[in-house]
Amino acid sequence: ILSYASIKGYPAIDFNNHCSFPTNTFFGWPKKSPTGLSLLNCAAVGADIKTCQSLGKKIILVVDTLDFLNTTLGAPNYPDTVATNIWNLFLGGSPPVSPFGAGVRLDGVDLHIWNNNPTGVIEFAAALRQLMGSNYLLADPIINPQNFPNPSTSFDYLVPFFLANSNSCGYIGNPVGFYQSLNQWNTYANTLPLFVGLPAWSAIRQIGSTAGDYIPAQQFISGGVVQYLTQNAPQFAGIAIMDASFDTINHPCLNDAAKSRRKYSDVIYQQLTLPANQSGPATPGPYQCLNVSISTTTSFVAVVSTSLPTGSVSSGGGSGAVTTSTSTGGSGSNNIAVNNGGAAANAAGAQATSSTTTAASDAGSVLVELGAIMMTALFLI
Repeated sequence: ILSYASIKGYPAIDFNNHCSFPTNTFFGWPKKSPTGLSLLNCAAVGADIKTCQSLGKKIILVVDTLDFLNTTLGAPNYPDTVATNIWNLFLGGSPPVSPFGAGVRLDGVDLHIWNNNPTGVIEFAAALRQLMGSNYLLADPIINPQNFPNPSTSFDYLVPFFLANSNSCGYIGNPVGFYQSLNQWNTYANTLPLFVGLPAWSAIRQIGSTAGDYIPAQQFISGGVVQYLTQNAPQFAGIAIMDASFDTINHPCLNDAAKSRRKYSDVIYQQLTLPANQSGPATPGPYQCLNVSISTTTSFVAVVSTSLPTGSVSSGGGSGAVTTSTSTGGSGSNNIAVNNGGAAANAAGAQATSSTTTAASDAGSVLVELGAIMMTALFLI
């Protein structure tokens, strides 16, 4: 959702080449919009949604708007009005039209609160929660906790992204500020599971990342990022990476064999699932990630790939989950979940191709975020 209220007062959606304005407007609706946005007839996207849901995946709609909520009663973007429209159109109410085709309903909403304007957000979330019941409701803020409304009464998960503020809280730009901000978010999360959002590559402008936000794999390991999180952030539940289209081409470990080089998310997954005394600076040689080639490559590293079988992987003290985001229409991505703070990790590979889709059932619930620019697959623990 890119606008809380557009043509006819309904929320506007856009899915790039897959469904966009004015090509996919409903029959008889205006072909011109003051904002260039509108609610759309995205039945083809709906067919894909039904396929994913049939495989056990939960589809989450991202609300990442260019406008703001208005707490003035009667305004088209009044929080209760917007919540009711989203409920009726996408989640389970009585829709005046069906954006994804008849009978297609999504499983939740993720609020990307990246505009540093919390006006109406908590009222909007409370109204959604009352309508949605047990459906998933996530918050993805990119602002300081002090400017963010209390999430504990409405949201299920908190996923703050450390982007666009490298001088204040970027790991490379200001490591002290990075950990201070993490501690603030951990306290602010209260009882909510906390996922730490990071860019999958350096300076990805499409998601607002700046130089200094990206943590190179070598420094992620040597700095003991996972060790710190598991020891000092009780609400830590995993790491979110945006987005997987960049992760797919980011192979940071030059010591890996050419045909089995790990992606950035593979390195993070290994850090999350290695025993506590074998992660961070104590990471064994086969799991090290070097930015220089060596004469003997580590082709035997336990690389997470799209051919990974389902099943249980023994791990002492592993915690968290890797989550990745990818552009809509991508060729699929691997996503891993492990038990939070447990001694065993469930690993599952999911690969989507033009002819087959393989999904694992032992990784718990799977959330797939449906957004205008990216689609996030999130394994919950």
